[in-house]
Amino acid sequence: MILHCCVFCASSPDVESHYLELAHRTGRLVAEHHARLVFGGSRCGCMESLAVGALEVGGRVIGILPDFRVETDWHDYPTLELEHVQSLHQRKSRMEELADVFIILPGGLGTLDELHEVLALRLLGYLDRPVYLINDRGFFDPLLSFYDQLRGLGFCRVDYRSLVEVKDRPEEVFSDLMMRGALTRGVR
Repeated sequence: MILHCCVFCASSPDVESHYLELAHRTGRLVAEHHARLVFGGSRCGCMESLAVGALEVGGRVIGILPDFRVETDWHDYPTLELEHVQSLHQRKSRMEELADVFIILPGGLGTLDELHEVLALRLLGYLDRPVYLINDRGFFDPLLSFYDQLRGLGFCRVDYRSLVEVKDRPEEVFSDLMMRGALTRGVR
């Protein structure tokens, strides 16, 4: 069975190069571990870097793209499968349907929306797949503190941190998945 790694990340072209490199490295790791990358289909920002990282080493990639973003052109990468859906809601649903594991990289509102939908589904028992938050350079520290505040003020009965595994680097995710027996590593 091929593991499908769904990665949520930014599409903004204005992020620091460090985050583009992080996304590229993550995509490469997905492919090197014989997993299939599932992502939002955009050809800009971290999303593009992520997909290119996987594609450069022969990885299989599935992009889920809402119809209003049809200008995206990936013709130079024949191993990228692009699925078109009608809305952002359908995009999230399709990505969740395909995913065996979720990896969340630093990102903006769209990334946070995707993260929180997956966490809500886990909280309600509709989803039991692993969710990894890459807290590179402490990016998600304010969010994790906010989760603590919500718990402390009684706005949630469950510790939201228990719904997600926090890692500093994507390599830690793949080490963890290998220890669980979910992945292998080697040349394609």
